[in-house]
Amino acid sequence: MKRPNQFEIRDQELAQGLREAGNKIGARYPVTFYQKFQPEFPKPYKVLGEKFGIL
Repeated sequence: MKRPNQFEIRDQELAQGLREAGNKIGARYPVTFYQKFQPEFPKPYKVLGEKFGIL
């Protein structure tokens, strides 16, 4: 009878942990303000960009 070595045991534990973690994916965290940040040029730069067709 073959005894499992420590790597086989760790592989099994890792696989089990990944399966259990996959079941908990539904957890949500609040989105912070900087994750929704959309950078914009100041108004004078927007006007120049539209004038020269680059914005």
